Amino acid sequence: MVINGNRFYKHILKITCRISILNLSLRSFIVCVVILFILPTSLLSQQNFDVSIVSDTSVNLKSLVVQYDNGLNLIPILNKTDTLHLEGKFFSRYLALELYYSDSGRYSRLDFFIDRCPATINLFKNKQNKLDYNSKSQNVKPIYDTTNRIVLIFKSLKETKLINEFLQQYGKQLYKTDSVTNRFFQLTKLRNASIMQAAKKNREDYFSFWYFKNEVITQAISFFVDDTTYFNSSYLHFLLVFLRSNFPKRYVDSPEGIQIINRLEGLIAPPKEKNIAPLFVTKNIKGNNVVLNNLKGKYVLLDFWATWCGPCMASIPLIKQIRADFSSDSLVIIGVDKDRDFNLFKKEIARSEMNWVHIFDVKNKITNLYGITAFPTTILIDKHGAIIYRHIGLLNNDDKKKIEGLIIGKHLL
Repeated sequence: MVINGNRFYKHILKITCRISILNLSLRSFIVCVVILFILPTSLLSQQNFDVSIVSDTSVNLKSLVVQYDNGLNLIPILNKTDTLHLEGKFFSRYLALELYYSDSGRYSRLDFFIDRCPATINLFKNKQNKLDYNSKSQNVKPIYDTTNRIVLIFKSLKETKLINEFLQQYGKQLYKTDSVTNRFFQLTKLRNASIMQAAKKNREDYFSFWYFKNEVITQAISFFVDDTTYFNSSYLHFLLVFLRSNFPKRYVDSPEGIQIINRLEGLIAPPKEKNIAPLFVTKNIKGNNVVLNNLKGKYVLLDFWATWCGPCMASIPLIKQIRADFSSDSLVIIGVDKDRDFNLFKKEIARSEMNWVHIFDVKNKITNLYGITAFPTTILIDKHGAIIYRHIGLLNNDDKKKIEGLIIGKHLL
């Protein structure tokens, strides 16, 4: 059974407080206070979701790309069947679901919030030949519902209109012409400032928090990973301070808020080369302990990857070559996986013959510890436990030579 935390909590609170007032019982009053301050955290920190996506014959579900935000991660789903059923857990006020559809050169997108389950989305093509949903859909609501006053405030920001007009006119020159790129980032920062101002005025509404997270923080992080020229660590620190100072604790201290803070802090001050690698103790997929501190005296190569990540999969052959070039006495390779489907993850390990240690980091403990925000990320730790190499993105032969050169060079000293 899926519990709606807010309604359940309010119902129990009402009953308990009524008993307390009628009986004037100190014990009942204490129970009421405990429920008021403790129960919401346990109920709202994690909920199950169950979503079915169906369509009429006008929609080819095999052409549908789905991704959902469970409050901790953005999970992409590539559908290859005529039906789509999603199950799992989410750690935010709502499960945010994004649907992308491409057909005959036409592009459509739908976004939904879901908090009650089971939920059903019935899809069809409207008169404009775009993806739409009908009244048979249950327990879903459009995220960008312009009848919602708060949504309308954000969607009507003039800075957003300016940046959209700019991209329509100069989008093809972006990242090719310096003047266009500079202007784009200037407009982006102006838009971010207007979003933050609107969020501050409407801080109590969850949409304000969610929109700030997705439209400002997530975008700033992606720019930071690619190039720190425009969005540097000082700007990320500015966003972190704003988050902590302007939103209610029920958002900031939620699993969703903590995840954002961890990502920002990891980028602002990530483990650098020649820094001591953060220690961790966990279990591999065979149930055996993996204690990083016990691996001193050997080089350790950490590979942060996932089966849904194309560059990750393309890097596997080079990692296999590195594995073959060094004995397990001199080099330990640890794959830290970011999949949600454990069985799919294990099948890929067997299929690709990835004969090294594997950790299923479903709770992001090691990923957050190392400030990982992009995949793949490869980190080399020396025999003394210091990070001596860090690479983000697809590995190539030059990267392989650098990694092997560092290992061989250290051995020769």
